Amino acid sequence: MPADRKTAIICTNDAWTLYHFRGSLMRALVDRGFDVVAAGPYDRHAELFASMGVRFAHVPMSHAGLNLSEELRTLWHLYRLYRHERPSLVHHYSHKPILWGSLAARLAGIRGIINTVNGLGSTLGDADGLLRLAQPGIVALMRRALKPPVRITFQNREIEAFYIANRLIRPEQATVILGSGIDTDRFSPDGPPPTVDTDETTPRPLRFLMFSRMLWAKGVKEYCRAAEQVGRRCGNGNRPEFLLVGGAAPGNRTAVDPVWLSNPQTIPGEWLMREAARGYVDWRPHQEDMLPLIRSADVIVLPSYYPEGVPRSLLEAMGCAKAIITTDMPGCRDVVDHGVNGLLIRPRNADDLAKAMLWMFDRPDRATAMGRESRRMVTERFSDARVIDQTMAAYAAAGVAV
Repeated sequence: MPADRKTAIICTNDAWTLYHFRGSLMRALVDRGFDVVAAGPYDRHAELFASMGVRFAHVPMSHAGLNLSEELRTLWHLYRLYRHERPSLVHHYSHKPILWGSLAARLAGIRGIINTVNGLGSTLGDADGLLRLAQPGIVALMRRALKPPVRITFQNREIEAFYIANRLIRPEQATVILGSGIDTDRFSPDGPPPTVDTDETTPRPLRFLMFSRMLWAKGVKEYCRAAEQVGRRCGNGNRPEFLLVGGAAPGNRTAVDPVWLSNPQTIPGEWLMREAARGYVDWRPHQEDMLPLIRSADVIVLPSYYPEGVPRSLLEAMGCAKAIITTDMPGCRDVVDHGVNGLLIRPRNADDLAKAMLWMFDRPDRATAMGRESRRMVTERFSDARVIDQTMAAYAAAGVAV
């Protein structure tokens, strides 16, 4: 590969996320004349990149875990890829690609290195067991990997402040870009009549929806407890509906991609099925296409106390003109103006969540009006076009001609 080839490599730790969350950015780079390579572990979604004019490069990479030989194998594969392609730009998402990709790029002599930090996750946030013991070593490696001229974009200012306070980066390396951007034409209120296997021709009560990875820190238990409180309060006659989407049945009988189940905090399928059997929450496993379910709901809920960037699920819901209930936490509160397009609640507090749900239930017209505000906000602040423009400015600040 010629050294002056205008090549960009976009890397993260699963092909599904690369295609669905970074596809618009890769298309924008293709339009600007780049030869774009998507890099990450191969799965069935890798075949989709060809339709975008993007090549796919397999890089073995575990989503979680600390097996030293596997981590060194990831570093070696990234180094070989970068030495072969000689890209003018590499852009990493998620902590493992950021750490090993930045080290590999530096070793390969690549200068245009950009990393996007979506949140702290378990890598730098709260952790247990071996990961907690390994955190000081991870921090030391990251300080080395992230030295200038590497540039970092953050999805909220709290995470940026954490990196600076812990001397992982210098302030002049950082840029804040809220969210990863969404296609507001696709995620819109318009589309075929939604359905969730119910008769939509008859009046129905307010429908709440939580969709996310099934991790305890996403507030799944709090959602289920709040649904029970509201259900008992309203009785069986006209109580709201509560959908919960994500995770997998016991033994992964629903064939959910293993990457969605690899986090140590993943909630067992047995627990989810028991919760559904109690009759307050309608639980469904991970869905490839959430758009019909989002459109079918009235209020989207994310009671997360996870160290988020800007939750993608909330942006998608806002694009579809939905009211939001979420926690007063970094990332989550960046997309909700309390009382305008949704409600903010205290984290780890099912009582607060139940009160917010009842408020929405008693005021369906206000929920609809909040949804309209969500649509306005996401179009103005979080659209693909806006985020791509900001990302291109970050590339230019790194010395990459875009």
